[in-house]
Amino acid sequence: MPFIIVRSDISSVSADAIVEAAAPDPLISPEERHVSYREAADIPAKYIIQAERPVWQGGDHDELESLGASYRESLLLANSLGCRSIAFPMLSSGIEGFPKDKAIRAALDEIADFLMLSEMEVIMAVPEGQELNLPAGLKESVGEFLDANYIGDIFISEPVLSVGGAAPSSSDTAEFSVPLGMLDEEEAEYSEELSEEKFDEYFHNLYEESRAPAEGRASVPFRSYQSKESLDDVIAGLGKTFQEKLLELIDDKGFSDTQVYKRANMDRKLFSKIRCNRNYKPSKATALALSVALELNLDETKDLIGRAGLALSPSSKSDLIIQYCLMNGIYDIFDVNALLFEYDQQLLGA
Repeated sequence: MPFIIVRSDISSVSADAIVEAAAPDPLISPEERHVSYREAADIPAKYIIQAERPVWQGGDHDELESLGASYRESLLLANSLGCRSIAFPMLSSGIEGFPKDKAIRAALDEIADFLMLSEMEVIMAVPEGQELNLPAGLKESVGEFLDANYIGDIFISEPVLSVGGAAPSSSDTAEFSVPLGMLDEEEAEYSEELSEEKFDEYFHNLYEESRAPAEGRASVPFRSYQSKESLDDVIAGLGKTFQEKLLELIDDKGFSDTQVYKRANMDRKLFSKIRCNRNYKPSKATALALSVALELNLDETKDLIGRAGLALSPSSKSDLIIQYCLMNGIYDIFDVNALLFEYDQQLLGA
């Protein structure tokens, strides 16, 4: 599992190396600053890595470069120590005054670059009550999208809002799928005035009306239908499996296998299983991670995951967030997962 975000205090995370934020030493020049380590005691880790947490000074003193170096050098040190996993707190996201969206951006960029060349598991520990602080405007846009497409237990059949789009007006029409037992406002108001007997009669009449043929059109009786194709003919016409379509897309997009499983935040062994098994059935999180990695649009994603018997559900907040990302060209798996984490949803890939 290359990169995961967990809701936990850093001291409770199990990893070979735990990163501890250290105040910068004013006697050491920025060019000479480095991370250090010691053996751990009384915590589930082998090493404690002390990494500088630079202070924000307005942005003109290479603060972002220093913060990025703290992550990068911590990762390289853990790698040199033979660690298979490392856990970070969010460096410089507190009293140091860093703009929090810039702090998380620096972290994600450095971790992403490192994991393109390494198989180490990297964990970001976010304590209860602390947010990741995504880039300005992104969470708000996703929130608007969810407000327009996810309303309690009523779900709009197709997404209606993208970045730069406007919320639907009262004159807009949208098709709704209403769960069993849910009434519209007029029905609910009317039902309150009915006795139990009248209530049953009311819905019986609605049911009978729904079964009545349209005006001017005769009712068509049920009849059996015999297919001209045999079952063997139908089976012989099966399309590509998920694995076959995936490999075709990798070739079409010009990616290497390594690029794809890294961009999907996947373990190499899992990707190998998919590649070697024509009939492999991935989990939904894996299938969607590969769709993001291949930069598929919404229709391409539906086609790919459909070959594994999967679908994007309008009743899933997670699926709507992923649809938002696909519709708006957000293909950095770390950004997608950060959004999912902010809404307490399962992450993709790892």
